[in-house]
Amino acid sequence: MGRNIDGSDDLGAAVLGLVSDSGTVITQRVGRMLTGQLSASEALRMGAEKQFAFAEAMTRAGMGTLRGDFPFAIWADALMPFRQAVSANAERLVAPAPAQVDEAAAGKRGFPALSGRFSGGRGRAS
Repeated sequence: MGRNIDGSDDLGAAVLGLVSDSGTVITQRVGRMLTGQLSASEALRMGAEKQFAFAEAMTRAGMGTLRGDFPFAIWADALMPFRQAVSANAERLVAPAPAQVDEAAAGKRGFPALSGRFSGGRGRAS
């Protein structure tokens, strides 16, 4: 079965991915809210990320409209910023906490344990 020229395949994939990852992110964030483990930076991120994704989505939709793309393709392209943000959040929120190294038990002194692949807790890749 071939791909639809109107972009409906891309739209279906974008919606399915967005829905599946959204459930993970919502569950993780609500769980952290209920247990008091939601950091202030994570609370601020919840609002700010939506503003950036919305602005990017509207830009993509406008450009697709001006190019004369099919409506399904415009929607699929406009959903990509949301899809990327939600996917990154799902990956970040379910990642296990970095292992703490007990230097005394290991019998060595040296560099402290790294905080993971994100520096400064801001979610930016180092």
